Amino acid sequence: MKTISFLLVSLLLFSCALFNNEDNKTIQFLIQNKSISKKDTIKLKIVNNSNKNYYLPILNNDLCNKYHFHVAGSVSSLLFIYNGIKTEKGIEKLWFSDNCNYNADLEELDKKFENFKNNISIKDIVLLKPKKSIVIKIPFDLVIFSTNNCTWTIKDINENEKYKLYLFYNKNSQAVADAILNKSLLNSLKEIGYELYGKEIISNKVPLILEKE
Repeated sequence: MKTISFLLVSLLLFSCALFNNEDNKTIQFLIQNKSISKKDTIKLKIVNNSNKNYYLPILNNDLCNKYHFHVAGSVSSLLFIYNGIKTEKGIEKLWFSDNCNYNADLEELDKKFENFKNNISIKDIVLLKPKKSIVIKIPFDLVIFSTNNCTWTIKDINENEKYKLYLFYNKNSQAVADAILNKSLLNSLKEIGYELYGKEIISNKVPLILEKE
């Protein structure tokens, strides 16, 4: 079975940040659910503790359900929040696929996103005013359909073991944002005084409830 983790790259970037609370104080991710189950909706409160206007390149509309999940290496994947799942002992569980043609599926996803990104407007992404918060809804499932022929799930999930779910936001530079957001959107954000928040954000952890078959 060929195993590819679509979270591996981001998890390597966040290995140190998990133990650094300073970067999490400016912008906070707070999962509001007491627990998460299969085919659930995560309610995420995003808090801006600073005196600046920030934007996060996270889709904040119904299209999030379609474009939320991408395999590692996809340019468009840098726009989104990722799911992280750990055991009680802190062991990270990785997503894998045994039916994906990695290169072909990645190319298909990127082509779809290239056609889609020109239609992204200010109302579609997360805007954070100083000392304010918003709540967004993020779809969650243990089986992810990246394309019609490509599915991802958690490797070696054990229904008798306890897990915690959290969300993390990738570290983004302005150069990355300039490359993946359309120019009209970038100009609009600049005009209204919003800047990219480029540091990692890691949420609180909540129990992941697995239903036994």
